[in-house]
Amino acid sequence: MTSAKEVQHFKETDENTYIKKGKNMQRILTVKGTGQIKKAPDQMEINLTLLSRGKEYAQTMDQAENAISKLEEALEKEGLVPGSLKTSNFSIDTEYESYQDEAGRYLQRFVGYLCEHRLTLRQPMDTSLLGRILDTVSRTKVNPRLQVRFTIADQEGMAKELLARASKDALEKATILADASGVTLGELQRVDYDWREVAYYSKTDYRIAEESLGHINEMEMTPEDLHVTDTVRFVWEIHS
Repeated sequence: MTSAKEVQHFKETDENTYIKKGKNMQRILTVKGTGQIKKAPDQMEINLTLLSRGKEYAQTMDQAENAISKLEEALEKEGLVPGSLKTSNFSIDTEYESYQDEAGRYLQRFVGYLCEHRLTLRQPMDTSLLGRILDTVSRTKVNPRLQVRFTIADQEGMAKELLARASKDALEKATILADASGVTLGELQRVDYDWREVAYYSKTDYRIAEESLGHINEMEMTPEDLHVTDTVRFVWEIHS
């Protein structure tokens, strides 16, 4: 185990190589491997947010349940599998408004409840189907907030492929650097990965006004390919 005193003897020689000067004169090579994938999206992700307001809690919940029932029924009639619409977030909170009393003081008073229900619908990439879904949603008159994103169905598989490519890239870089420096790679000492969240979405920004929902099926579009990157850091011992 490296002591605090030994750590002080680390000397950075360049971006990828670190030399520790101690009794055994160990030298290490640190390389960052990058995995990159460019791929056309194969899945549509439609996010809907339903807002319901009421003076009473029960009234607000009834409105929320009625809205989701209308959506589910309409989408099933369109041919979607029952249960395709998934809840991603559900909350109900109290709402207050500010007012000024006769003494000029600003106070707050209760006005009712707000229920926010966020739902996600994922379907295979098909712009014609997207148009029919949005048209169906518009005819329910529940007026949800809409966001459409394009992604990859097998995100787990893509994540594994990214790590495999990053590992291969790191080994190729380490081999080139070692050969160019006249040293050989020893045992792999450490692998560092920060487990950051990777966004598996196309950069295509898809926006549509409520009044245009019924006409979207007349449009043809091709979302931009996904450009996904992930990195891993490897540390090898090197020998002269």
